Amino acid sequence: MPIARSTKETFDFVVSNDRALPKAQQTTFHLRRLPTVIMLRLRDLREGEDAAIGSWMTVALRAGIAGWSNFLDADGAQVPFALDAAPATVCGIGLPVSASEASVNRLGVEDATEIALAIMRGNELTTDDVKN
Repeated sequence: MPIARSTKETFDFVVSNDRALPKAQQTTFHLRRLPTVIMLRLRDLREGEDAAIGSWMTVALRAGIAGWSNFLDADGAQVPFALDAAPATVCGIGLPVSASEASVNRLGVEDATEIALAIMRGNELTTDDVKN
C-alpha cells in the first residue's frame, strides 16, 4: 500500500571524510524530503542530456539542505546557515524553501557532490529505510 510522504521530514547526513571523527567533531547536514515534482525534475536533469551537468546538483542542494550542525570555517568559527528570504527559482524550478546561494557556496565541491547524491538517495528511500 502506498504511504503518503511528508515534505516536513528531515534526515541527517555526515560526509564520508567526517565519519571516522568522534561524533562531537562531525559536521551533520540536515537534509529534507523534497516534493515529488522536484524529485522528478531532478531525475530529468540528472539522467537527461542537459549540458549543465551541475544543474541537478544545484537544485538538489538548494532544495534539499535544511540546515547543518557543527560546520566550522578555517578559523574554527561556526558557519551560519541561511535560507533564502523569498521562494527561489533555480534552473526553472520554483523552490518553496531553499538554502541560500551563499550557504551552498560555503561547501567544498567534493562535499557538495556527496550531499547532493545523499539528497537524491534519501528521497528515493522510504521513511523506514532512512531510519535503518
